[in-house]
Amino acid sequence: KYTLLELTERPAGATLTTVRVVDMRTERLHGDLPFFSYPLKKDIERRISANEQVILFLNRRGYSPQLKCARCGRVPTCPNCQVKLTFHKIGHKLSCHYCGWIDRQYDQCPSCGSTDFLHVGAGTQRVEEMIPRLFDGAIGVRLDSDTATGKRRLHEILTDFAAGKSNLLLGTQMVTKGLDLPGVTLVGVLSADLTLDMPDFRASERTFAQLLQVSGRAGRAEKPGDVISQPWLPDHDVIARAAAQEYCGFYE
Repeated sequence: KYTLLELTERPAGATLTTVRVVDMRTERLHGDLPFFSYPLKKDIERRISANEQVILFLNRRGYSPQLKCARCGRVPTCPNCQVKLTFHKIGHKLSCHYCGWIDRQYDQCPSCGSTDFLHVGAGTQRVEEMIPRLFDGAIGVRLDSDTATGKRRLHEILTDFAAGKSNLLLGTQMVTKGLDLPGVTLVGVLSADLTLDMPDFRASERTFAQLLQVSGRAGRAEKPGDVISQPWLPDHDVIARAAAQEYCGFYE
């Protein structure tokens, strides 16, 4: 009833991308930039100076996935789903990415009254904010469900990037498949093992699929493409097989 059809060659004779796994436990930048590694930063600078384009994939929108009280440690949660609320700097709101619940009035901790908060982790908004500081000559654009409001806006972002109006595309899973951008020679995966922690029995499969799909966005023309994957668990079987692009082995 079912037959496996294998794609053993890329279109137009393009070569398969080379995937490098970087251990974020030892290679990450210090200070307030722990979501970038030294190898990825250096390679992005090289591509930008060579007038090539880069895609950065981070499957987490918003500014930070948690807003923690600096005094008592309280983290606000969704009253419906009991999951941690994501902080969006644009619009200054806390949002649940499961049910859509929004709190725009969280200006002080309800437990201790403090107005001092810590931003734990990083989403696409926070990384976008850091791009000009990190990379000279980088013209970044963000593609997630917050910026691509409607098909017209999505089309505008991708058309402008394809035309070379920007050289760095940062996005969530919207950048992982269906994009044929000849100018892209490097894909950087921030927090490559992020979705492995999701409470979902399909977490491994979804992580593998996303990593495999986003790897295919680089090197789709005459220039070869590279991928730098940044996990905190580089020895995890899913990460290793995705880097080897070994989907039959993952299936087994």
